[in-house]
Amino acid sequence: MRFVQNVHTVEDIKKEIENHVNGRKFTGKMFEDIQISRLPCFIFSMLRNEYEIIDENISIQASEYHYSVPRANAPEYTSVEIGFPPFKFREAFIKQYADDPENPLDTVYGFVPIQELAEELHWYLNRPEPATEKGTV
Repeated sequence: MRFVQNVHTVEDIKKEIENHVNGRKFTGKMFEDIQISRLPCFIFSMLRNEYEIIDENISIQASEYHYSVPRANAPEYTSVEIGFPPFKFREAFIKQYADDPENPLDTVYGFVPIQELAEELHWYLNRPEPATEKGTV
């Protein structure tokens, strides 16, 4: 999934997240055989300096092994787990969902409603000032 800043709506992002997690199945064996770095990541692009496209990866997962709703292998999810985001979410989002709010880039965010995640990603992609360094807004 690739998004470019100022192009997609919250609803577009929500649909892409749902397409990313819905219908996927994880088994204990799969996790034993696959390296975490190879788990599917949600990829989006952002513009910096009005011409440079920067790709960002964020781990968005849902299964019986993740902090998702339902917490099972299911055809559809309403909430997902986010792992170690490449940028800092807004403070209210961090306080509500981060396992470790003191380290917002080095933690897991559990049971995040897909709608709220879409809104947060939309905010990030469309914020007035671009990030100058990874992890800053």
